[in-house]
Amino acid sequence: MENELKKFGKRLAELRNKHNLTQDKLAEKLGYSINHISKLELAKTNPSFDLLVKIADTMNIEIKDLFDFQNTISENELRGKISKIIDKADKEELELIYNLHKIIKKIW
Repeated sequence: MENELKKFGKRLAELRNKHNLTQDKLAEKLGYSINHISKLELAKTNPSFDLLVKIADTMNIEIKDLFDFQNTISENELRGKISKIIDKADKEELELIYNLHKIIKKIW
């Protein structure tokens, strides 16, 4: 159970950041203290069902999205993985990565 609580906290922080919300702003929207949001993200407390509903409504997501742990990866982990790919890439692969990045930036 503790591992799932940590995953939930990490996922909550990820979604909060994705929605450009600080802990303070999310706490204000939910009617909870910033301390409570912090404890949720640090896996120090369990969320109530009512709070899960409020979080989902606030972020305009489904409750199940709060528990989608499959693709959760921290920014630092992602940067490390990308760095390894770049370090091992030859010139042709680097050009491809660069061009893909340019295309993504245009449509993003």
